[in-house]
Amino acid sequence: MRRFRGGRCFRIRVVRSRRLFFGWMMNSSKNVEDARSLTQSAEKLTKPSMGRIIEVIRDFVRRVSMSLRSVLQGLFQGQPFTDLVAKVDKISADMLIVVTAVTSMAHTVNALDLPSLHAKLDLILLGDGSLTLPDTNGASIGEVVAVPVFFKGDPLLEISAFGFGGGGSPGFAFNSAHFMFRGVTPGAFLTDWQGFDGNETNPGEVTIGGFAGGGTPIDGGQNGVLFYVNLEILVDTFTESQVRLDNYVDDVANFKPQPVYGRVLFGQ
Repeated sequence: MRRFRGGRCFRIRVVRSRRLFFGWMMNSSKNVEDARSLTQSAEKLTKPSMGRIIEVIRDFVRRVSMSLRSVLQGLFQGQPFTDLVAKVDKISADMLIVVTAVTSMAHTVNALDLPSLHAKLDLILLGDGSLTLPDTNGASIGEVVAVPVFFKGDPLLEISAFGFGGGGSPGFAFNSAHFMFRGVTPGAFLTDWQGFDGNETNPGEVTIGGFAGGGTPIDGGQNGVLFYVNLEILVDTFTESQVRLDNYVDDVANFKPQPVYGRVLFGQ
């Protein structure tokens, strides 16, 4: 009987926790609807210079919807309840910023410093995910250097797919007179991903992409090496050679800066 009562109490606590959690979910969903409504109101006032603001708001609504789906999945996968509440609280706080900004826009449309507002909304709504290419050193002809691609994730958005390049646009670019492409190597976050590869489409131009599939998505806010691009040194006639990462798609589409540049240093 004690075991039964203990189990029953545990189930009651879980049910209550879930009810509470879904209350937060409902509030966040209402905020999403509020943002959509405000966007529609803004469209009625639209001038050409306001198009970018509306585009950014729509993008944020999409991102919030994805985040809420992620939280809901986490609930049924047994993630700690406190972690999920923290995620929802963060979403709600960001939604409050959006609603305040759009309401202000609707009331002061003729007095807005639009370039400044565009920049602020980009910072708030498009997230703060970033990519960097640190300097890499090589010492001899025939050596294969691994150029690391570092990432800092957007706290609101997990990464379950990414791409660089495609459709005729290069993702990773390098000087083909200095190097030969020798493939890509996944970082620690991609070890169980279903797909990851890089292909040289033209000399010095590589398309790179990956998707988690049944693997583990990268949680929002993580940081580290996403992957390495391997380049074999062909000549010793340079002291530094520029590399570039560009044309981001999927879950890294809004990462900054775009493009990002790095260097391979020789004999230094």
